[in-house]
Amino acid sequence: MLGTDTPTGVPVVARDAVVLSLPEINALSLRAARGAGYEWGLAEELGVAAVWLAERGFTWADIILDRLAGDHGADPRPATVRWHSAGPVCGLRAGAALADFAALPEGVGVQGVEIGAVLTPQLLLPFAAQAARVINCPCEISQNDTLWAYVTADSVLVVSPATGHTQTATLSVRRTDRRPDRGQTAAPTTCISRTTYAQLDRFARRMTVPATALSQARAGGDTPDTD
Repeated sequence: MLGTDTPTGVPVVARDAVVLSLPEINALSLRAARGAGYEWGLAEELGVAAVWLAERGFTWADIILDRLAGDHGADPRPATVRWHSAGPVCGLRAGAALADFAALPEGVGVQGVEIGAVLTPQLLLPFAAQAARVINCPCEISQNDTLWAYVTADSVLVVSPATGHTQTATLSVRRTDRRPDRGQTAAPTTCISRTTYAQLDRFARRMTVPATALSQARAGGDTPDTD
């Protein structure tokens, strides 16, 4: 979304782009999740996850739109070694469960846990970082039986090409003694296209209450506003 550098070295933002602060990314993602029908707790989790992804250079807006516009999937049922579900699970719900159960027998554990088919697999990364913080140990994630990423409490290192965010991948997570020398470095992705912003905003607007003639007349009070 950034144009060619100017002679002063300052990048030019494309005319069809919107630049958001990290708090704005959080708020927009939260509101969009609520508008898409996710409960408040998961919507708040998605806002935090969006900021985590943006800070590390991931295409957070595309990842979130895939989750909000697509099939919401099944709920994961955490269990030791292998989780259960009625079908491919929602990446947001799977991630939240991974963080919640991190230190429990149904969590990462010594042998790890197979989550199964996950919709929007990239959404698991921020929550794996939360799990790594809880167990005070890095985690490694395998995608379709191939090592995909190392995640610590503060960083991520993707070591193999990932399945596209619009696809489903079979994921497993386990703790590891290996500590990567470096994390993934990339400029924060705080700039998105106006088209993408409009799609997220369309979801966000669903959580607003339409104005009525009565609400406008009373301006929020119990009696008509005649000032």
